[in-house]
Amino acid sequence: MYDYHNSPYTAIEETLSKVRFALYDSVLKKHPYLLEPQAWVAYVDGRADELEEILDKYYALLPKIIAKNPRSVITAMFIRCVDYRESFVKTMKMLNKIPFKERFKATSPSLPHNMPFFHRSGRDFSEIVFALEDNIALVKKSFGAVIGVDFDVIMESLFAGLLYEKGSLKEAHAHALAACANITDGCSAEIQFCAMMILANTLFADGQNEDANKILDNVEEMIEENKAYYLNANLRAYLFRLKFSEGDEKAARQWLKDYNGSPLGNLSFLKLYQCFTTARAYIIMENYTGAILLLQKLLKLCERCRRPIDIIEARILLAAAHFRKGRSELAVALDYLEQAVLTASEYGYTQIFADESASILQLLKKISVKTARIDYQGPLDPIYVNNVYISAYAVRKQQKDTMTAAAKKSVKLSKQQKLIVQLLAQGYNREGIAEKIGISLNTTKYHIRLAYEKLDAASAAEAVMKARGMGLIE
Repeated sequence: MYDYHNSPYTAIEETLSKVRFALYDSVLKKHPYLLEPQAWVAYVDGRADELEEILDKYYALLPKIIAKNPRSVITAMFIRCVDYRESFVKTMKMLNKIPFKERFKATSPSLPHNMPFFHRSGRDFSEIVFALEDNIALVKKSFGAVIGVDFDVIMESLFAGLLYEKGSLKEAHAHALAACANITDGCSAEIQFCAMMILANTLFADGQNEDANKILDNVEEMIEENKAYYLNANLRAYLFRLKFSEGDEKAARQWLKDYNGSPLGNLSFLKLYQCFTTARAYIIMENYTGAILLLQKLLKLCERCRRPIDIIEARILLAAAHFRKGRSELAVALDYLEQAVLTASEYGYTQIFADESASILQLLKKISVKTARIDYQGPLDPIYVNNVYISAYAVRKQQKDTMTAAAKKSVKLSKQQKLIVQLLAQGYNREGIAEKIGISLNTTKYHIRLAYEKLDAASAAEAVMKARGMGLIE
């Protein structure tokens, strides 16, 4: 890993500090356009109350600012995009009405300062997932001409990231490839970083580790070529997370030794991804109090700034920390995980649970059993919960030694059995399958038992995982 601490390109925190203390009230009154950098500093620092106060002043003075400097309309557009108080789609529709924005070209937007993935960078873009293609087209209409050549890279990265969260790995991979294919010589290092990192992530999720590691090598080369050493902090956090997925205590100890941060200090969006990495390291090192303290602060910040994916991640890790702390914490762990599942179900996200399957699979199974009961009256959708559990189970079992002899020999399922296993993959239970295809419950159980025997499986999740591995179902 490159030593990035001595590079002038990485003095981001020093720059933020200078801006913060230089822009006092008399200066801002004389030069109101300086509210723009002040807003960015407050945002990156995670000072939500101060940010909102600055934004309200800025919007009130915006006509005067644009009158003196029409190009400020571009900065205003980007500031509007990260104002989490407003619906992103509503903001895009409003920006479409700006008549003269096409007269100006923006440099590549500096949004991914806090995450290696664009869809959860300067803003969590989950809102556009509900009508993804239509909303991407809306963003293109608002920003396509303004951003220029980098727009396709950004949009394909957005597509890839949101499809990844929904567990559509093949589609996500295709869009990640398209994002990287659209990179041109003039593309900013940050935009390249996000495109290449989501491509690596889709490859790792698909088990193509060798190709993924080659992409990460390319990322390091790109950072060196562009002297963009400030990106190394989040790249390093990502590399450590890969080791943490295997429970590497040595790596966790090293991260905590090197990391410049404390759960007692102020949180900033600049280090948000690194803070989540620190929480994982605490859990591996069994410092559950440290993990819980940090994650509660992260959860509060992300709820305040309306970041659904970060909220889900914080709750998942809180569940893991409480669960590993001891049996007395089980109820708390389950409550956090149920909240995470409930939030994720609004957007159809499943992959974030699969990625954390090593630490939460037992908890997911308990929730799946609970919601499958006939008398369950809670807010969770049993089909969605079962689908989340199956996804997590499949990832957890996606090691070489899990593909037993059943996967190697020729297995033939009847048409009815394939349909039933396909429905199991979609999260249906036995009663739901019987109703869906119009057969009796006993007949359904009979076909499930035969499918289990042929696949050498002991559960629905295992049967689905093996049937997928053999190409018997989608």
